[in-house]
Amino acid sequence: MLIEGAFGPFLIENQENEKMKGTQRGFTLIELMIVVAIIGVLASIAIPQYQNYTARAQMSEAFSLAAEYKTAMSEFYAINGRFPNDNAEVGFDANVTPSGGGTNGAGYSDAYVSYIGIWPPSGNYEGRVVMQMGDNANTAIQNRWVVMEADPSEGAIIWSCRSTTGQNNAVEEKYLPGSCRDQKG
Repeated sequence: MLIEGAFGPFLIENQENEKMKGTQRGFTLIELMIVVAIIGVLASIAIPQYQNYTARAQMSEAFSLAAEYKTAMSEFYAINGRFPNDNAEVGFDANVTPSGGGTNGAGYSDAYVSYIGIWPPSGNYEGRVVMQMGDNANTAIQNRWVVMEADPSEGAIIWSCRSTTGQNNAVEEKYLPGSCRDQKG
């Protein structure tokens, strides 16, 4: 209703209009269900991606720990003209045998990596560092093996890495670092 006054026209709302304004407060059930559904879809995408991320981060820890092995092997090669056959030849611990058998190496009980060892030459490779992931690692890489192999060609040592080819201990390529590619095939 419009009323004319000394200061101009005024609009007076009726009481029914006031009641309509105060009735809706909060969200409806359907709105809340839509929000929950959207969160569920996002979570179903995010959780597997996070699992892949953690597995890759744990795998990169193995390569960080193995960096000192690469350095020691390169120095040993420069002095002796060959790669060492085991950890003891370069002064590293050799107190753990990997679960699948092989050359004794160093154990890492509190990390995602349970074993790192230098193995004797094999096939096309003259030097190898073998890493085994531990029980604390992501289930996708748990107890799996990765090998870094050295090839002294053309005056430089070329390192390549790959998952092992053994049954039930190979790491899926998606968990290996991007720089980890077998150069010899």
